[in-house]
Amino acid sequence: MNKEQLITVCSIIFSLTIPITSIKILAIIYILLFTTFNIRMSDTLFSLIKALSTGEKIHFKRNAKRQAGDKDPAYLQLFDVIDKMDDYDKDAILAKLKNKKFTSDYAEIRSYLRELLIEFIQEYNTEKSIPRKAIKQFRKAQALYEKGLFADAHELLKKSKELAETYQLQDALYYIYTQEIQLCSGSETTNRIEKLALKHHERKKTIENLGLINEAETVFNILHFLYMETPSSRDEEIIAQAGGLYKQLQQLPQSDIFYPQLLKQLSASLYHNLTQNYAEMYESYKTALQLYEANIQMKERYGSLYLNTLKNYLASSHYYRNYNEYQYLLNKLSESIRHLKGMFKIFPQLFLCYLKLDILITRGEADVAIHYMLENKKKELRASQSIFNISIQFKQLHQYAFLFFLNADYKNANQYLNIILNKFDLQMKGRSDLFFTAKLMKLMITFELGDFLLLNDLLLSIQQYFARHNKLYELEKILFSHFKTLEKNTAVKSNATADWNQLKNLLQKFDPYFLLEFIGFDIMAWVDSKIHNRPMKDIIKEKAQQYYPDIFKVEIIL
Repeated sequence: MNKEQLITVCSIIFSLTIPITSIKILAIIYILLFTTFNIRMSDTLFSLIKALSTGEKIHFKRNAKRQAGDKDPAYLQLFDVIDKMDDYDKDAILAKLKNKKFTSDYAEIRSYLRELLIEFIQEYNTEKSIPRKAIKQFRKAQALYEKGLFADAHELLKKSKELAETYQLQDALYYIYTQEIQLCSGSETTNRIEKLALKHHERKKTIENLGLINEAETVFNILHFLYMETPSSRDEEIIAQAGGLYKQLQQLPQSDIFYPQLLKQLSASLYHNLTQNYAEMYESYKTALQLYEANIQMKERYGSLYLNTLKNYLASSHYYRNYNEYQYLLNKLSESIRHLKGMFKIFPQLFLCYLKLDILITRGEADVAIHYMLENKKKELRASQSIFNISIQFKQLHQYAFLFFLNADYKNANQYLNIILNKFDLQMKGRSDLFFTAKLMKLMITFELGDFLLLNDLLLSIQQYFARHNKLYELEKILFSHFKTLEKNTAVKSNATADWNQLKNLLQKFDPYFLLEFIGFDIMAWVDSKIHNRPMKDIIKEKAQQYYPDIFKVEIIL
């Protein structure tokens, strides 16, 4: 059912002389659900085909043609048509196929193709997956063992064990050692007892390793939850809870297994972020990347964690203004993203755009950044909305707001900030920190717009809001006090330079990384622009040229 048909049916239902009863309402709901489901299935099939790699498409079509023989099945025709489309359009698909039977059976053919593709992807990825290969070899060995072919079973187990040991597949190793114990038990060799003892010891060690992995994984997951709840927290209860978890992590025995080592480093980075120990956080990300470099195979097995570690280290390097390896790491991130497909590609790709825009901002190149943003914002926002990730949507809109703020276009900056404050229920989604940050920026924009009457009202309501949620920490108190002083002095036309100098002195005692992360931009540059009465982007550019000139060597391809 297309849009026009839906409107027609709804009009007929509403035109009936009977009152709006539950039957009418249920009928409309049914139509809406049916139509939504129909569109969603179609969109899912389109997205599924577009997510396939060239190799996967070739293999799928080759297998389909092999099974069809001389025939040209309808589902393969549909696959070819969708594959050549840039945007999903059902009417265009049917127009190209021009087949009455195809038109009448479209929903069935589409559903069949979708299921066929899902099964193909599952089998195709199973064949490529290292853990699956190890388990597959193990199952073959198990089948041979059951037939009494012990020597052949041993050979396959040996191959499975090599894979499991190379990629540290502890769960697979447990089953392999169990099977080896069975093989040893049926063996007639003279050293059977010694072999059995060794295999039992190896299996016991594997069980201990699995326990170690589970414990490290649990601590990491809880710390990650706390971090997502309130990054750079100053909440004593959260810090105490994180401290207990971090201590538990430190007490875990040392291991030569890659995964627990990695989790310990990533957990440490989360803990140090919460406790605002940013130097240690930076080092933890660096060590995690070094672990990956020393274990190349693990990039394949833990690819998502590698990508996350790389982008966080890049973000930390940027905030620490360390651009020695930035270009190299930026290229690595771009290369890693290039191999991703479908939905898995969207988030890191958006984050990469965010990092690049942040470099332009830090170089004071607001005009270039705004030009790129205006050309791509619709596409980027649509992409971020498709993955339902509140953090990246907030980062985008906050970055857009600041770009206009940096360019002294405060009306547009205010527009984007209002979207953040009105559209996103950040508190309900566990990102209340973003909400508080946005409220502070709202004060800055209102001040720049010169609306001191509104500033006074906002200051009162936002301060009460922070107090009500126990978020009135030292930094917030300093900022609220400053705006209150500015509002009063402006009313009597007092010189505000002294107030800005005082604010600068107070802010200098905070960690620069914390200020950047919490406020979302270089607040010290904004303060300097007020003290010296100069454009903020000029202040930022001069700081970059003087203190971290390597940033201008970073090549930004947007």
